[in-house]
Amino acid sequence: VKQLIIACIGLATLIPVNGDENKFSISLGEKSVRTEFEYDMDFGDIAKVTSAASGIFSNLSYYQTPSLSYGIEFVAFTSAHSAGVYSNNSQTITGYEVIVEPNQYLSLQAQYTFLPSRIVSPIVIAGISYLKADVTGEVITETNTSRTVIESATKSEASVGLVYGVGLDINSYKNVSFILDYRIRPDIADNSVDEINGSLKYQF
Repeated sequence: VKQLIIACIGLATLIPVNGDENKFSISLGEKSVRTEFEYDMDFGDIAKVTSAASGIFSNLSYYQTPSLSYGIEFVAFTSAHSAGVYSNNSQTITGYEVIVEPNQYLSLQAQYTFLPSRIVSPIVIAGISYLKADVTGEVITETNTSRTVIESATKSEASVGLVYGVGLDINSYKNVSFILDYRIRPDIADNSVDEINGSLKYQF
């Protein structure tokens, strides 16, 4: 978090104080965060599963030039979905399940838009982000009549680090555009994290 605050202060020193030259945008959209986990299965096999969470995000950006902007982004997560792997032994199924429930997200980022005057403009994104999540892992057994949790543990994980990605800015109406992007960010619980984002942007 301290790294993020320092980065915010540094960004503020880059923004000119002449209000007549300032140009801002506000975006509202949906963010999907996916976390991939690996499990060591029997006979040395490794299984990969993906836990997903989604939420609503808002982004406020300042445009230093028509191509270069700096933004700050907040997310309110609304749902999370568990993922797991299972092995079938006779009439009993043994499963390993995990769910990642993000509860805090803050990102400070720069965006460069190629050919901003076009209807469809490629964009690249780079910045720093903070993510905190509760990670719950369970070992379960299932039969035709019951489901039993053998082991369950929840821990809080947080990370601060670089986030970067690519996307498209699709200008659909004057000062209004649709943004679609894909980002990769720091790990949570030693596992990779990526994002898919879609939003509407209004520039003023």
